[in-house]
Amino acid sequence: MAKDYAALARQAAELTNKQLASEITDLNSLTRRDLEELLPTKKDKADFVELMKIVQKETKEDEAIARVTQDVVRFGKVIVRVLKFFA
Repeated sequence: MAKDYAALARQAAELTNKQLASEITDLNSLTRRDLEELLPTKKDKADFVELMKIVQKETKEDEAIARVTQDVVRFGKVIVRVLKFFA
């Protein structure tokens, strides 16, 4: 009996999308207190804002990656803190 791989792929994609949607919802529910813990200094906040501007500004993901990679030392601490918060 042949399996319907297309249907299985669609089901897997739907499940993944639901899981990602749940995690993105968590991102949107950050409180001011959470942000203060994640980004305690003015420099951390400024770096995060600059990082977000880069990601939003670049039209292609590859361009955003290249730009962030150029400044990885500058943004590294903020990136690690934010990722640890959601890990």
